[in-house]
Amino acid sequence: MTRLPLVFTTDDALRAEFTPGQVRRRIATGAWIALRPGVMTAADTLAAMGDDPVARHLVNVRAARLAVRRPTWASHRSAAYALGLPLALPGAESAPSVVELTAESGDARTRRYPDVRLQVATLPLWQRAVVADIPCTSAARTVVDLCRHLPSRQAVPIADAALHRRLVTPGDLAAVARSCHQWPSIARTRRSLAFADGRREMPLESVSALTFWDLGLPEPEPQVWVRDPWGVAVARVDFLFRELGIVGEGDGKLKYFLQAGDPNAANPLWAEKRREDALRDLGLEVFRWTWFEAAHRPELLRERFKRARHRALARGPGAVIAHFARPDARLGPDLSDLFPPPPSKVGGGEHSRRRTA
Repeated sequence: MTRLPLVFTTDDALRAEFTPGQVRRRIATGAWIALRPGVMTAADTLAAMGDDPVARHLVNVRAARLAVRRPTWASHRSAAYALGLPLALPGAESAPSVVELTAESGDARTRRYPDVRLQVATLPLWQRAVVADIPCTSAARTVVDLCRHLPSRQAVPIADAALHRRLVTPGDLAAVARSCHQWPSIARTRRSLAFADGRREMPLESVSALTFWDLGLPEPEPQVWVRDPWGVAVARVDFLFRELGIVGEGDGKLKYFLQAGDPNAANPLWAEKRREDALRDLGLEVFRWTWFEAAHRPELLRERFKRARHRALARGPGAVIAHFARPDARLGPDLSDLFPPPPSKVGGGEHSRRRTA
């Protein structure tokens, strides 16, 4: 018998030399699980996935494509999961319950499958990809689609992750945005892509940067190496407010120990304390926050920044003796020829220009 794919139809099983009776018996005994009418997978396959919601969603994507019986591509959130982009933020659903597909022609009705959202849209060849055997929209098209449909606090972490992981280039995003410039909600895309920066490494950093903007705080530089006066690397910090001599760290996570092979590295709390002490010895002030504060209690983040600024001012000029590795230029698309300048409101707060709170 021919080996069956991960998800298969009754016709696939018959072509693999299973008889109709064998197909029925495998379904009746639970050896095969019917995902949709005429579409199945092996029970062992689902068992091996455990409770992984992303893996199970991608099985549903494969099943939906077979059931719809027309050329489709996984798109939007379904494509994002295939690409490994960070949709499951704290407080968000772990995986979408609805499979999202895009077709190039026909109507968008999937009346037999209410848990499938089928959209009909132009999808040129350069905006298609195949990921883990699933035809889907390209990384750039997926990011632009999600930026059209999601608020900035969900869309910017996705764009940042795609840029940081080199799944897309700024030029890729700009090219797709230009090709869709007359589509609904493209202005929302402009707001999110104008803020995207691939130097940020984690969703918390993306959401924190949006919160800084909303609060009117100075724009920090992400992921900067701090060195002592002799050029020895001390730490790579999440954010640097260079002119103020302030370091911002999200979530208190330890990213880099003071030195490779440090005997205290086995104790993350102790190593983190030493790292922070080393930054302060170089004249820098450090303030921290959690995901909850960045996303839900920005006033606490603002107060911590103000206290850090007060301490930095109390140290006086010349207190900072640290050296900083020159950061890379902002890694984000330039859409200035396509859209007007970014609005003053990105995720909640409004102001006409950046302030130095």
